[in-house]
Parts: sequence; structure tokens; C-alpha cells
Amino acid sequence: MVTSVNAVRGAAGARPAEILAGLAALADAYSLSWNTALKLLQDSVEKLYLQQGRRVRCVFDPDAEPSLYGLEQRPGGEVRLNDLLQPRLAWLRHRIEEYLDSEAERAGWPLAVVEVLARHEDHLLLKVLESEQFADGETAILPYSHLAALDREQVLQVGANFYALLRPRPLAVVGKESWHTTQAPWLASRLDALFLKKLFYRMVPMDCRVDIAGGVGLIVIPTGADMGRCIGPKGEYAKTLRLQAGLKRIHFAREVPGRCSSPTHRVRFAISQISGHGRFRCVDGENGVVRVFVPPANAAEIIGADGVNLRFTHFLSGQQITVTSTGYKEDQVDKPLDVSERLAAVRS
Repeated sequence: MVTSVNAVRGAAGARPAEILAGLAALADAYSLSWNTALKLLQDSVEKLYLQQGRRVRCVFDPDAEPSLYGLEQRPGGEVRLNDLLQPRLAWLRHRIEEYLDSEAERAGWPLAVVEVLARHEDHLLLKVLESEQFADGETAILPYSHLAALDREQVLQVGANFYALLRPRPLAVVGKESWHTTQAPWLASRLDALFLKKLFYRMVPMDCRVDIAGGVGLIVIPTGADMGRCIGPKGEYAKTLRLQAGLKRIHFAREVPGRCSSPTHRVRFAISQISGHGRFRCVDGENGVVRVFVPPANAAEIIGADGVNLRFTHFLSGQQITVTSTGYKEDQVDKPLDVSERLAAVRS
């Protein structure tokens, strides 16, 4: 069994039509303009080749066949590549989320209390009740694809009030959902990581990093921060935050300390924070990828449902990771981290 957060899907090239079809689905799910999504795809493909030491410029030309291709720099000039390395959709989705989070931070997208005015086939029409920036009465749309994991029954009723992050409506999106024609200047979301970050900051004014995946939130606090302050008395802050964000659970972890300088040490620390599992071995692999060998019975624990734990481990450590049970040997397990390094994460 091998599960990886590597970026490449398969060793061989992929048909450009497959790549563009996957991109269109992601752009629609995240209400992203086609031009922005295409630029992120091109950057992602070029980075895949850079990891192999190759310089390839990804080109989109709707009048050419195929419309997506690469131009590789070689001693004799540029060589056209019609079959490109294909990014995994999960990795491309992560790139899109990183882009949206960075844009949100840069533009200061506001947190708001909203009320449901009307319910439609694929979206809710909202009215802004309270906001960090806007006057009351502004309208926004909340596509169902931007609902949190537990929102379906709690948020869909007319008159319901809840928190949402507001961002400017994209000028052009892929898809034919009816909300594209609804007249409202703002797009609301309960899935952006900045949404959870701003909710947490309202309770605990503390700098942190945040990720959301599979209906689970991850809040990474500074190494020396007081965990009790974050979760509140008897976990009340964490419970309230989970309910307000519509998440199945929220996981708190600490940043990797500076003394964990090697990639394998960073991954070991991250795994101890995210899954709490101690029986594994980390080995440096090619292209900066850390290989994690685990017992077959425990692989699912480190990977997590739908790969959530693996994604959070990557997010916390900043390392590319491959998890496998092939070649695991009990007598080669890494020495457990010192007690001073075993900083238990807290689940609400």
C-alpha cells in the first residue's frame, strides 16, 4: 500500500484534454475565474518539471491542437511537448486553496454575520447583518459548494444567521449554475481557511496557520503558545468554534520547532502532532520527498480519512511525503521523540 502527496499523477504524460477537464471542475467548485485557474495550472505544471531539473513553459492556445502543451528549453532550442506531466487533482486543489488564502490575506476579505434571504437550487441569497468593512444590508450569494461539512441542515433555512467570509464576486467562472446570473456583489464562503482563522482570532487574538480538509479544521499555533488559552476552559472555545464553523472536528497542533531542522525530523514531529502515532520510520527520498514506513495495520491512521491526516502532516511540516507499508521493519522504527518534543495535539 502506497499513498503519496506527491504532485505528479503517473510517470507517463497525460492528454491535455484530461488536465483541462479536471481544471474546469475545480474552477467551478471554487468559483474561480478561468484565467486565474489556468494560470495556476500552468505554474503547477512548470514546477513539476523544475523538480526534475527541466525547464518547461506551459502554453495554452485555444486555436492550437492540442490547446495545452509545453515548450522545453534544450540546447538546440525549444522542443514542443504534447503529453505533459499531469498534476494530481488533490495537489492542484491545494494550490488553488493556497492562492485563495493568500488573496484573502492580501485583500483583507471580511468576516460577516449573514442572514438567509432566499433559498435557490444551487445557492443561498444572503443579507449582511454585521461586517468588518461593509454597511448592513449588502447582499451576497453562498453557492452550496461553499458550505461547511455540517451546514446542510443548519444553514439552509430562510432566516438562519451564521458567519461567512465575503470576497468579491469573480468576473467570469466556469459552469452554468443559476447563481452566476444572480445580482449580488459578494461571494460568501464557509470553506476558506481564512474563514476559520478569523473566527478563531475573534476568540483568541493569536497568530496562527489554518487549513481545512474533509470537514476537519487544523489550527497551528506558535511553539511556545499556551494550548489551554486556545481551547478554553474545558474545551469550550474549541467546541464553540467547531459549531460556528460547521466542522466535524477541529485539531490543534504546534508549529515545528526550529531545532527540527532536517526534513525527516520535521515529518516525525508533524506525525506525532497530527496522528499521535509513534511506530514508523522516516527516510530521505529523491527530490526532497520523505518516505514514511509504517506497519500495514497503522497506515490508515497516519493517512487519515480521505488523506486528511497526510495533508495536515504535509501542511505542518512543509515536506512532500510518501507513506508506505512495503518494506516496514519493526526493528528499524525511529526512536520516539523526547518528552519535551512530544507536544500533544488537542481535538475538540
